[in-house]
This record gives sequence, C-alpha cells and structure tokens, in this order.
Amino acid sequence: MVSVIDRHTITATIDPLGIALDVTEALLSLDESRAPYAEMTLTAAFPTASDMQLIDITTQTLRVSGEIRQDFGIIWNLATLTAAGGGSVSAITDFGGVSPSSITNRLFGSWNPRARASQTRSFDLYIVERVFDTNERSLTLVAQSDEAVMINDTRVASTALDPETQDIPTIVQSVLTRYGATLEAGAAAGTVAEAEATLWEPGTRAWDYLDDFLEAASLRVWSDENRKWYLSERQTLTAGHLTITPSNGMVDHSDSMAYDPRSYFDAVVVEYRWSDVDGVSQIAYDHAGNTVPRSALTLKNENTVYPGPGAAQGLLDRMTGRGRVIDVEAVSRYNATPGQAVTITPPSGFDQNGFLVSVEWRLPDAEMAVKTRNLTTRPVTTWLSPLLALFSISDLTTIGGGSVATLTAIPGDDLTAITNALEDESSGVEWDELSAGVSWDTFLEPI
Repeated sequence: MVSVIDRHTITATIDPLGIALDVTEALLSLDESRAPYAEMTLTAAFPTASDMQLIDITTQTLRVSGEIRQDFGIIWNLATLTAAGGGSVSAITDFGGVSPSSITNRLFGSWNPRARASQTRSFDLYIVERVFDTNERSLTLVAQSDEAVMINDTRVASTALDPETQDIPTIVQSVLTRYGATLEAGAAAGTVAEAEATLWEPGTRAWDYLDDFLEAASLRVWSDENRKWYLSERQTLTAGHLTITPSNGMVDHSDSMAYDPRSYFDAVVVEYRWSDVDGVSQIAYDHAGNTVPRSALTLKNENTVYPGPGAAQGLLDRMTGRGRVIDVEAVSRYNATPGQAVTITPPSGFDQNGFLVSVEWRLPDAEMAVKTRNLTTRPVTTWLSPLLALFSISDLTTIGGGSVATLTAIPGDDLTAITNALEDESSGVEWDELSAGVSWDTFLEPI
C-alpha cells in the first residue's frame, strides 16, 4: 500500500466580530438522526482581553464560520502570486499566462507522485456555549446548525397561533420566517391530518410544535452546516458514494448487534394526551409493528393533539436495518455526508453496503468516525452470479450426487473449488470457451 502525504487544517472566525481563532482541537459531526444536524466543539488559543469582553453570547448572536481541509501539496494564495510576479501584472502574465490552471501548475507543489485535489468542508454554525479556561489558557466553543435557534424559540403569547392552513410546507415556512430563513427548493409535500394539531399553543417550543405533525408525516425540517434549511423525508439519499477499506485509510472497525429499545425495536406505540376546546381530556394511540414484540419503543406525548396516524410507522421504518451497526474510523474525508451510499470492506468477511447515518471529523487527529444504516452483505461471489447462469441445475445435481449434504460439502467460499467442480460436469459454456474479446467488466455487478 502506497502512503499518501497530506495535511489537515482548520480555519475559524467568530462572526460578526471578525475574531480569527487559533484552533488547537476541533470536532465537527453531522448526523441525520438527531437535531441539530451539525455540531462542533473547538478549542482555540486564549483570546486577548479585549476580545474576551466581546465574546458574549448572552447579549448578541454569535456564529463561528470557516472550513476544514485536506491538502496534498503546497497551495498558493494571492501573496504567493504577487511575490512570483514581483508586484508586476505583466510579470505575472509572463509567469503563468492568463490561464488560472497554468498558474496553479507553476505554483502548486505536490507531496505525492500523483497530484490530488484538495478536499474542503465549510461551516457556519450558531454558537450556543463558550468557556474561557484560565488555567489551560484556552477558549472552547460549542456551535450547532440553526435548528438550535428553532429548538429554543417559543410561542410567547396569551392565545394559540392558527396558521389557517394544513399544508405542511406553508406552516414550516411561516416559522422559518421568524428567523429570516427560507426553505430550499424541492421541499417535501404533506398535509396535517387534523386541523386542531396545527395550532401553536403558548409556551410550546417551535421545534416541538412542528415535530409533532412532521413525525406523523415521516418528514423532518433541518438545517445543514451552512444555514440551508430543508423539508425532507426523515431519511434522505445524498449524492456520492464513500468506500472504506483496510487499504485506503481504515483505522478501526466494529460490527455490533443489539435488541434494545434504546438502539433497536420491532414495535412502536405512541400515546397522545390533550384537552379539546371544551376542556375534555382526550387520549389517542398510534402503533406499528409486531403485536408480540421482542423489543418495543413507547413514547408518551403530553398536551399534544393527535395529528393522525403515521408517527409509529415512521419510527419503525427508520429503525429497519439498524439492528446491526458497523462503526468505522478512517482517515478523514471531508466529502462524506449523511445519506450517502457507503461500501465498507471489513478486515475479514464480505463487503457491507449501506448508507451513512453520521460522520464525525476530529482534528488534529485527521480521523473520522462513521455510522451506517440499512446494511446488506455483498458476498465475494456476487460478481460470479452472471457466470453461474451458464451452468445448469443438472450440473449441480451431478456434483452433489443427488445429496444435499454432498453438495453443501463443496467449499462455499472457495471460488476455485466451485469453478473446478462445475467445469468438470458443465454442459454449458466453459471458462476457456469465452471469447477473447469479452471483458471481465461484462460480468461484474455494478455497485
């Protein structure tokens, strides 16, 4: 395995104060199964006395923005270009021509035989906590994506707010307008089943108000790490495909299963209790799954109008495929995103295909931890399946002599043994009968 030389760095600034931080440690995580979706904890060098006075989150809204990046060579900036041209535009033109790529080729110095493009991940997060440690002479910030604003927002009034619509995107946007935010294009559609469930009661947090009927519709509202708001299905697919193997950066691998309602269940019961307009106590239940469960999740919602069925089934659907969890640590890749397809090759055993639930990057370790869902096993023999169609059932019967036990005795994981046995009896096409012009790609199963 060829070693790759790289450098992982982070830049961060407190906005709108413009205070640049000297970051010593950072942890940034994205998780589709929680709110807020993004969370960062970073530690930086102790600020100046004047900056300490300014970093007050109780009197103003403060944010931290910047990027984490992975570089594979010496990157150039405007100062480098100016120095190369001696401050002369004509000298710069003669140096690199008018093409940005030609300038990059002259100034970029790769640390590896093959040049690789840098990877970056930007962020713009809402600061929810700051700590000055005078002993360690450090500043620690905790920042989250903008759901943190909605989670703490509350209806402060003496009467309920009636949105006068049961259209979910319209109701969600009316709440986001309070923060000057707008849903991104392509918002999921949906309708609240019960009009009474659309009332935003005094003292109710904005997040709880929306989540009660969003859960029933199997939808979620969320903000990414760059303040973009989405209304989508609870589990969404994201472009891209991540592959992690022992030979391309895997550091650690664990494979676990649990039948515990905190991590896995096969039935759900959701209880709703509320008082109607006449002050009469009401109760309703939503349920899904096995009627004799091995492990069940029970949720009780007080002072919550029944929004219609769907929440229990949605919770159960999202749990499907999570009884088995593969946790992987690897060298950080900053294009990893929850919802992406992932293929994990364990140190031993078959490949696992699934989707990312969460990714957590750590600096200066330059390592990431990922969690997955909806895992399926991709046996080593999967690529062989199209070729096995060339052999007949009678071939297998002959190999086994009509005995299942004898047939089973053929080493199931040994491709050579299976091939040799089938070739000896095959009435179909032999391996060496394939045309010389046929590529192996013809028989490979696409991932």
